[in-house]
Amino acid sequence: MIPATAGHVEIEIHTSAFGLGDGESRSIDCPFCSGGLSGGDKNSMSITKKEFGVLYNCFRAGCGESGVVLTNKRIMPSVNTIKKPKMGVPYADKLHKLEAEDLTFLQNKYNIEDRRLLIAQGIRRTDNELLYIPLRDRYGKEVGYLLQDYLPQANKIRRTSFLDLEAAKHRLIMPNRPIMHSKLVATRLSPVYDSCPYVAVVEDFWSALAMSPYCHCVGLGGTHINDEGIAHLGGMTNNLALLLDADTWVSPQPGVKSKTLKLRAKLSVHFDMVKAVYTSLDPKDLNKPERAQLAALVRRNMEGV
Repeated sequence: MIPATAGHVEIEIHTSAFGLGDGESRSIDCPFCSGGLSGGDKNSMSITKKEFGVLYNCFRAGCGESGVVLTNKRIMPSVNTIKKPKMGVPYADKLHKLEAEDLTFLQNKYNIEDRRLLIAQGIRRTDNELLYIPLRDRYGKEVGYLLQDYLPQANKIRRTSFLDLEAAKHRLIMPNRPIMHSKLVATRLSPVYDSCPYVAVVEDFWSALAMSPYCHCVGLGGTHINDEGIAHLGGMTNNLALLLDADTWVSPQPGVKSKTLKLRAKLSVHFDMVKAVYTSLDPKDLNKPERAQLAALVRRNMEGV
């Protein structure tokens, strides 16, 4: 396979989106991985046409490339033109704070226990139905943005993409964890992801946010992790609990490891303890008592208590 260059990939993704209307999607062969060494994973990349360009995301576990090919930069500001959320300094004009109805929708959809936890994430939205979710390192510093289609009228949030290279480089999603004076378990946990006895690993931002009141929890943006992501995780802990979706436990075919087993095998080389804990539902789809039970199960597995 000829190595893909940035220009070649952008052209291929852009031309593959010809004929799509705004918001429409199709599956294509991934120009980054070409379906793996055997070429067996065809049409592993999903592309979605937007007014400003094309969102892309490869769902093959060994690849996981995602991002945006901008074709109309006047409609959406690039990450370089977005002002950072410093005290008293607003975002760029095209990004808006979440309104009360947005907060209510997200809180109800994902059973967020305390609205302050949701507000603390600094999420913004655009007029063209996108959520900008700030991504942070383990010390709380913003390192990039996660984009998601925001369709509250259809009760949907879908199609995740990393907006800039720094965010895509280490691909770890760590919710902001403010110290809140309430009955939440979060009041007893450090907001800094550093020197943790263990970290729970989930697939997406909303599951990570849902579990953050109970334990240090990190999202991968899928089931793939690269060397940079492993290095970042290694700076937090020596022990991991994998809480991946139920479908990742199923082998795609006889003799082939499931995604959960593949990820556990990959991480076990770098960490003292890696345990996979089964959950039939995504953490974001659980209610408060179920999340507490899952957190207790993780604690028993990791600490033996």
